[in-house]
Amino acid sequence: RMQPLVVELECVHADIGTGAQLKKEIGELYDAATQANPLVPVDVVPVCNGAPLTPRDKEHLGFDVYPHVALGGTFDRIHSGHRVLLTTAVLHCGERLRVGIACDALLAKKSYADLIEPVERRCAAVKAFLGKLCPSSIALDVISIDEFTGGVTTLDGLHALVVSPETEAAGHKINDQRKDNGLPPLKILVIEYVGNSSQLGADSKLSSSQLRAVEAGRNN
Repeated sequence: RMQPLVVELECVHADIGTGAQLKKEIGELYDAATQANPLVPVDVVPVCNGAPLTPRDKEHLGFDVYPHVALGGTFDRIHSGHRVLLTTAVLHCGERLRVGIACDALLAKKSYADLIEPVERRCAAVKAFLGKLCPSSIALDVISIDEFTGGVTTLDGLHALVVSPETEAAGHKINDQRKDNGLPPLKILVIEYVGNSSQLGADSKLSSSQLRAVEAGRNN
């Protein structure tokens, strides 16, 4: 796997005065990287004076910071869309971040399922990326999950869930199940899609299935 190009985004820069501006710049950088070459990994790392953002830094930028934040996904061949999802979770997280990564058995019906990376490799890639973004004070739980809710319908002490537009409806269903289980609803934080590259096809959003299709074509 190619090592990512790391781009540090200094948040004390005069042009980054608010969390909204920071999110916008991160999204624009990932869009540009994807358009340039979707096969070259780029990690955009927001920092404050060269160090990962602390919860206090995030609050100073105007982010709503929650003690315990969760998200989930496949995270195959981590691409810019995954990085935006994970970065958004970090920017809103104050104490603990839970990332559920779908086990291999859940993905049998995905396109080019035989090319999906093993769950151990996908977990390691997510941990490596989060290690660049999170201060040591943030506890990281990167786990393999064997059902799509990842256990968050019964998890107490959880406060927010980060989703894509594609999975927003599932997030609201999770809240319905939490209510049935006597648990408070989660704040649903929805990211924006990273645009696709013309090099990968006509779909409007970037996806791992497109990257697997590229690999399948190379192997033929």
